Amino acid sequence: MRDFRDAKAMAQTLREALGAKSIPLTHSDSLELIAKLFGQRDWNTLAARIQAAGGSADVPASAPRSPPDVVRQEIAVAAAVLDRYAGFYQLSEQAVLSVMREDHHLAVQLTGQRAVPFFAESQTGFFAREVDAQISFVIAADGQATSLILHQNGDKPMPRIDAASAKQIADRTAERVKKQSPAPGTEAALRRLIEGAHRDSPTMRT
Repeated sequence: MRDFRDAKAMAQTLREALGAKSIPLTHSDSLELIAKLFGQRDWNTLAARIQAAGGSADVPASAPRSPPDVVRQEIAVAAAVLDRYAGFYQLSEQAVLSVMREDHHLAVQLTGQRAVPFFAESQTGFFAREVDAQISFVIAADGQATSLILHQNGDKPMPRIDAASAKQIADRTAERVKKQSPAPGTEAALRRLIEGAHRDSPTMRT
C-alpha cells in the first residue's frame, strides 16, 4: 500500500507519464504536484513529514532552507527600478518567466501558470508570499537586468530574452500541446496513480 514516503517514486512516475504525452514537467514541479495530492501545502511541508518518518525527502542540497519562523520583510523599491526588471526570462525551450510591474511590486508568471506577486526584500531580491520562492536579478552597469535566478528547490538561472523570442517559445509550446496525443494507456495509468494516491494516503494536516 502506498503512503506518503513513496512520494518521490510517484513524482517520477508522474513526470514519465506526462513526458510520454509531450508535456514537459520539471522535477521540482512534479514534487509540488505530489505534495498537493497528499493534501500538503508544498513539497517542503511533505518533505518534513517524510524526514520525520525516517525517509529521504530528496531536497536538493542547494535549496535555500529558511527557518519556518522567519518572516521576510518587504521594502520599498522605486517604480523606475521595478520597470527595469520587467521583461522576459527563459527557463527552458518550452517555458518563459514573464516579469511585470504591478503598482509597487512585481508579478511573475511562468508559461501556462497564473501570475504570482513578488515583493522586494532588497534592491535586487524579491520573495513571494503565496509560494516558497524567491528571485534575484543580475544587473549590468547600466542598471538593466541581464538575467534572473529563481530560488525554489535549487537555483535556476534564466537569461533575459526579447519579446519576439518569448512569443516564439509561447507559440511553439501552444502548438505542441495542441497537437499532442497521449500514448496508449498513458492517460489511464496517470488516472490510476492519482486515484491511488487519494485512496492510500493517510490523512495529514498542515
